[in-house]
Formats: sequence, structure tokens, C-alpha cells
Amino acid sequence: MPSFIEFIVGLIFAIFLGFLIEPILRCCVPKPAKPKDLDIKIWDSLAKPFQGGQVIGFFERILFLIAFWLHLKSQSQAISIIAVWLAFKIASKWEVWKNIIKLPENLESTSSLLLFDARNQIGHSLFNRFLLGTLLNLLIGATAAYIGLHFSEFSSLLFSGGKMTISTNCTKDWVDVLTALITPTIAIVGITIAALQWKLSKNRYKHELFDKRWAQFVAIRDFMGKIRAHGVASQDDEHNFLIETRGCRFLFGNEIQNLVDETYKKSGLLNDLEKELKSITVQEDRKRNVAHQREIKDWVESQIKELETRFGKYLQL
Repeated sequence: MPSFIEFIVGLIFAIFLGFLIEPILRCCVPKPAKPKDLDIKIWDSLAKPFQGGQVIGFFERILFLIAFWLHLKSQSQAISIIAVWLAFKIASKWEVWKNIIKLPENLESTSSLLLFDARNQIGHSLFNRFLLGTLLNLLIGATAAYIGLHFSEFSSLLFSGGKMTISTNCTKDWVDVLTALITPTIAIVGITIAALQWKLSKNRYKHELFDKRWAQFVAIRDFMGKIRAHGVASQDDEHNFLIETRGCRFLFGNEIQNLVDETYKKSGLLNDLEKELKSITVQEDRKRNVAHQREIKDWVESQIKELETRFGKYLQL
């Protein structure tokens, strides 16, 4: 059978088998579950598969078909085309996931845990579709190339009373196909493991940073709460506050460090005013002292109300 006919036969099979990929993906990679309290319309828009991926998948199957067909036909090194394409595809996908289509770090009226759940659901769905779709395209390309090259042997089955003898070349080609699949499969597995390790390391770093920042947020919140509840903070409370917020500048930067310094300063001033009030006998001086204390306490109250908003950008998972 002429080579171009063999290729056309393989191409037809690749196109036909390609229609099975989307149903398989829908079955094996179900739509990510909507996190609780997230708007259904927004979730459907975020979680729907990218339609352009089907076009890319079609041309990817053709590329794999050509590479396997040339490899089986002439024992050439065309199979290396697959490795080059997979390296390019994974690198470009990585950049897209990292910088373009990932969810934002924060959304108004959406908690950090809810946003983390949504990002986790969509991330797993995208990754699983990408990995399974690529593997299916590899198998379809190899199978279509093999069927095209041996179509004459398969068609003879229709005219030989159901009897067909598998030739030595036929068996050898299957060995070649399986051998050719080893390299790209190992590449995919290796890159996948490396990507998962990098992701785990990044998540572990984010959680450790979150724990340290959360501890300092609680220390600042509780210290301000003591001033609001008792009017002043004791010297022991001030001492513990300095210890618990040590290294704040390195975790948050100058913004939160300035808040810590200002809070500590105003707490000390409140203690001084409270001690001074006990020895003041002039009514006007007492009024000024109390007014000054009230001004500081109002400042503390306003900071408590703004505390979660101010720390929100630092406490995102």
C-alpha cells in the first residue's frame, strides 16, 4: 500500500479516536465542586474548560501521529519531536497557570479559606485534564500510526474468512511503539513529580509564613483588647507584647511595625496619665488628663476596628 494512503488511514483513525477524548475527560475528571457560599455564576465561569484546548489537542494528535509514523516507517529519530513539544507545552502551561489564569490573591467579600478552596479545586481539575489529555493524545497518535502502517494486514481479515496471521514485522512495530512511548512518558512523570514537589514546598512556605504572621496578629489584637477592656495595660502585658511582636518588621514590613511601635508608645502614655491623674487635685487639670486618655483610647478602638482589614492582605493562603 502506498505510504501516503497509509498516512491518510492513520490520520482518519486519529481524528475518529480524538472524538473520544472529551467524553473520557468528563468521565475521569469531573467538574470541580463549587466551594460553599461562592456565587454559582462566577464559579461556572471560572471552572469551565478552555475551549481552545480542543483545537490544540487536535493538532497535537496530528503531531504525535506524524512522529510515530515516521519512527515506525523509517526508524528515524522523529520521535524526539514529541519530547521537544512536551517540554515546550509544559513550560508554557506552567507560565500560564502561574501568571495569567490563576485566581487573584484576594477577592472582596470572599474569605481566604474559601478562596484557597476554589484555587485548589480549579488547579487540580486543570492539571488532571492536562495530564490525562496529553497521555490520551500520545496513545492515539501511536495507535493511529500503527493502524495506518498495517491497515492492509487488518483489512485482509475482512477477506480471509476471519483468519489473520500477525507477522513478525507487526509484532516488532508494536515493540517499537512501546519503546518510543517510554521516553515521553518518563519525561512527563519526571516533570510532574518535580512540579508537585515545587508546589508542596511553596505551599509549606506559605503556611509557615501564615502561622508566624497569625501569631503576631493575635498578639497585637489581644494587647489592644486589654487596653479597651481595662483602660490600661500592665507592665507585664507591655513586656509580653514586645516579645510576641519581635521580628514584626521582617514579616510585615514597616506598616505593621509602625503600628506596633505606636501602640506600645500610647500604652505607656496611658499608664503615665493614669498615675498622674491620682495626684492631680485641680479640676481643670483632671479634665485635660481624662480627655487625653479618652483620645488615646478612641485611637485604640479605631485601630481594633481596622485591624482585620489592615492584616487581610498579609493573611492570605
